[in-house]
Amino acid sequence: MTVCDPRRNHLIAKDSDKDDPIDAEKLAQLLRGGYLKAVHHPQSLERAVFKQLVLLYHDRVRQQVREANRVMAYLRRHGCSCRKRPSRTRRGVRPYWGVCQRYG
Repeated sequence: MTVCDPRRNHLIAKDSDKDDPIDAEKLAQLLRGGYLKAVHHPQSLERAVFKQLVLLYHDRVRQQVREANRVMAYLRRHGCSCRKRPSRTRRGVRPYWGVCQRYG
């Protein structure tokens, strides 16, 4: 049994006749021709949970970069020039005003 992504099956999605026997025949033709791409399913629950945690980590990193860019833009808007991005410490983000200079 092959589980495939229905959005990638344009032959079935664009057809006006939506009937199970017709769709089954078209899926069989696509499978015989090697045009179906199988969707990956994790083999174990632990692997699926690990993958979700990795995705959550990447989301948090992107969120931190987005917030740092927002703070740097705010400081530039008020006349501060930041030479480098703040670094993270165990207590959080080092304050920006130690690395920023005022214009003028």
